[in-house]
Amino acid sequence: MSCDVSNHIRIDHHAYRRFLLIIGLGQLVLGRAHKSTRPENVVLANYIFRSKTRVTPLFMNRYSSPPISVHRANLSRPLGVLHRNARNLVRKGLLLGAVLITLISIQTANADDSKPLNIAVIIKATDSDFWQYLTIGSTNYSKEHPSVKITIYGPPSEADVDKQVAILENVIAKKPDGILIAATSSDATVPAIESATEAGIPVVTVDNRVNTKKIAAHLATDNVKAGALAADKLVEAIKAADKEPKGKIGLISAYAGVEVLTKRDEGFTKHLAEIAPELKILPVRYIDNDTQKAMAATSDLLLANQDILGFFADNNHSGSGVALAIRDGGKTGKVPAVAFDSDPEEVKALSGGVVNALIVQDPYGMGYKGLDFVVRAIQKEKLPEYTDTGVAAVTKENMNEEKMKGLLDPNTLKK
Repeated sequence: MSCDVSNHIRIDHHAYRRFLLIIGLGQLVLGRAHKSTRPENVVLANYIFRSKTRVTPLFMNRYSSPPISVHRANLSRPLGVLHRNARNLVRKGLLLGAVLITLISIQTANADDSKPLNIAVIIKATDSDFWQYLTIGSTNYSKEHPSVKITIYGPPSEADVDKQVAILENVIAKKPDGILIAATSSDATVPAIESATEAGIPVVTVDNRVNTKKIAAHLATDNVKAGALAADKLVEAIKAADKEPKGKIGLISAYAGVEVLTKRDEGFTKHLAEIAPELKILPVRYIDNDTQKAMAATSDLLLANQDILGFFADNNHSGSGVALAIRDGGKTGKVPAVAFDSDPEEVKALSGGVVNALIVQDPYGMGYKGLDFVVRAIQKEKLPEYTDTGVAAVTKENMNEEKMKGLLDPNTLKK
């Protein structure tokens, strides 16, 4: 028997094409393409989508093509059977279409995953070996992960706070995928960091903590603990020189008001008062992160205080200056010194007995782990708010151990 189909079934002719495409491709995916040409399938599709005389697009307007004229399909099967088969065909089409869409989505996701990530690494200064060590860590990470591309930026000196802020603002304008920054100032970089975060650019900070919560994570040395370790090593050196821990100590600091240095000096001062209360720290000498100024300040203190028992220097530039003053002043082995970091001049002084201990951070780890954290932040992974990157006391006795060699000179870790 035959049946009459309503004259005008209003459909979107683009949907009709997509429907047939989904069925064909879906069945092809499942290895069933040979069944898609069955006469009843073709008839059923026509039954669903074709009218007696024409197909009228749903969204016809003056820019659309004219209605498509087609002939009525002759149906030789009972209408109930056709309805049931039509429903089954629609279900199969939708199911196979969903499979196809999933496969396309997976392929698209894989394509997105392979897209290179462009990450900016901003250091405090290019004139410091410490920050160059950090870039070695980031560069090694990038070499191990070819999809991660880095660009390194930094002002000439840590004194160039305004220049670092300008660099950060210019980097944000380039819209990188993420930023790793060692901010010199805890406050000056905050507006730019917050604007980056609000623009969807994750920011991970290392070393100096900034005064905003709008960052993905922070990695740094526990500077209070590190300062306390320096106090332990200085008292040990004083006692090893057969001197009673009672007298004056010189503290040479790179800057006033820099968070990491303030914490180190605080940890040193507090712990020294606990373990050697009769050691008194002279007024702190700030040297603007200048090695020559550190050398001059140390020489002044040695001349003005012939009974001074030792020195603590809270970064690499101050440490190098203290070492040069002790060596040139003929005080090697007579006035102990403990310094932070591991510039070549400091390592030379440690080897020669001019400096008794170096409190060494892990700038390589900051650069390597910090970049990994930026990548994970881009991938929307939840990160710890703070990660302690560790600290070690290196002496002449242990400086040739493999672990200490890597900390003293991360150039040995270059890939």
